[in-house]
Amino acid sequence: SAEIVDYAQRLADASERVRLVEYARTYEDRPLVYLVIASPEHLERVDEIQANMARLADPRSGLSQREKDRIIAETPAVAWMSYSIHGNENSGSDASLVVMHHLAADRSAQTQALLDELVVIVDPNKNPDGRERQINGLDQHRGLHPNIDDQSMLHTSHWPYGRGNHYYFDLNRDWIYARHPETRGRIRAINEWKPVLLVDAHEMGSQSTYLFSPPREPINPNLPSYRNDMANVFADDQARAYDAFGYPYYTGEWAEGWYPGYTDAWASMRGALGILYEQARMAEDGVQRPTHNLSYKQSVHHQVISSFANLNTLARERVTMLDNYAQDRANVVSANGPYAERSWVILPTDNGARLAEWLDLMAIQEFEVHVLNDDVRIDEATNPLGEVERDVVLPEGSLVVRNRQPEARSLAAMFEFDPKMSEFALRQEREAVLGEGGSTIYDTTGWNIPMMFGLDAYQVPEHLDDDLERIDPANHQPEVSYATAAIAPGAIGVVASGADDRANALAARLMEQGVRVRANREPSRLDGMDLPIGSIAITADDNRHMEDWAARVTATANALGLPVHGVGFGRAPGDLADLGGEQWRVLSQPQVAIISRGMTNMLDVGAVWWMLDHRLGIRSSQLDEK
Repeated sequence: SAEIVDYAQRLADASERVRLVEYARTYEDRPLVYLVIASPEHLERVDEIQANMARLADPRSGLSQREKDRIIAETPAVAWMSYSIHGNENSGSDASLVVMHHLAADRSAQTQALLDELVVIVDPNKNPDGRERQINGLDQHRGLHPNIDDQSMLHTSHWPYGRGNHYYFDLNRDWIYARHPETRGRIRAINEWKPVLLVDAHEMGSQSTYLFSPPREPINPNLPSYRNDMANVFADDQARAYDAFGYPYYTGEWAEGWYPGYTDAWASMRGALGILYEQARMAEDGVQRPTHNLSYKQSVHHQVISSFANLNTLARERVTMLDNYAQDRANVVSANGPYAERSWVILPTDNGARLAEWLDLMAIQEFEVHVLNDDVRIDEATNPLGEVERDVVLPEGSLVVRNRQPEARSLAAMFEFDPKMSEFALRQEREAVLGEGGSTIYDTTGWNIPMMFGLDAYQVPEHLDDDLERIDPANHQPEVSYATAAIAPGAIGVVASGADDRANALAARLMEQGVRVRANREPSRLDGMDLPIGSIAITADDNRHMEDWAARVTATANALGLPVHGVGFGRAPGDLADLGGEQWRVLSQPQVAIISRGMTNMLDVGAVWWMLDHRLGIRSSQLDEK
């Protein structure tokens, strides 16, 4: 991985066609870089090119037909060529070195013509932490002689392999929720450039050949219609390039287009033509096939051929690709477009941490968000279970995401409660299940952002427009309704509402410091603060061994941004749980291993539910009731 970055830097230093950009760092502090490769003239106008693509991407500013035609005529098409998001699929990253060098160094008229039409972004190594793990495995398993047996450890490796990142997460499943630094940095960078072609180079089983797009059914209905037409144009050219060498290949077959969270599908939702490569996986010595040996060198050659075939097609089809992009963006923001009359509404919640995570995701994905400044009554709305509710009042403070916006396709694909497959795809799936005991679905079948975050939400069949204020999701501070009070001298305890996920992180971090913490199994109310099941209490009596317990609570809560409430009266009204009762259970020290120190986002809450189930006897259904 370090050698790839070093080589990229050397190219940038040596060539007037190349610029190097670091866009993120991995968990292991390895740099993620991309190279901008273009003619010197295009490199001088990078800001203008990005601005032109931004105007095509959002025509609501009043982009005239004449201005659109001028931008298309003057703007090179941007291609984002990305390799080896799975760290144990080496041929992609190794092929990227050839692609980078050729584009940077070749002086032929053909390459010059290519760079006159394009700006090529090369993302050479999308998962350096995983690649390092894979390379280490190769070092451990190679022998004195070449090994072409794909059943050997050299080829199969061992768990945890190099597929995932530092935390063994498959980064090709992270494009919707953007939990990892590699994905977050990459999404920001791609959104800055707005490419019209995005290539994603992978590997598959070693006894296969080579697969590339377009995919087969089921196809996500939110993909732009022009994607299939252009995908076949690119595929035909790629096939001809393979035929010239007599290399075998295929398209579709097992690769479908349903889940929008893969690299190529995510890019396609945003107006790029996403193309998947799947090369038969080879280790360094190659693999014995039924008819011949396939070398690792040839597997890299396959990726290189594909890359240049796609770039040449894009150069030839530059105007068509940019025009398709601009027309589709104008269509999705139109009052007569396919997404004109639909909005999603996130209802107010006291879970400030959960809402902050959701807003952060909206900012990363560049989804526009509004807040309701007053109650709004609507005729009907659909909840996440598909139930239609009539005469619904949307309360003040609700957050509104209207589908009619530039990223309408991506937004719809990620938010829809129940996306629909075509009748053809459903028939195929039924035949596969009943006839073969299999499925036409490669991987993920269901998803949506509101349900993933556990937020109360509605889908509304109209473009909400009354009492709305546009907000910046990156800087919006969610409001919570529960009261808070400072920790007064002599306070008998401090509590944090279980309505907020950060209460779990507070408990974990305090326990690591030796502070004794309680959690409630029944609702409580202390000094005017409602405390639902799963709230946290730190009492003076439990922490007589620690003089600065209150200061530790304050500092830790402030670091988390979590409001806490000083308690001076431990009796709760009515039948609610008193602070000294059996319903406030002390958490034992081993539970620190269950409540992760890093747990500050809603995706980790399941660990706490497990802890409450198995340690405190609190059922998940009771947590839901809070």
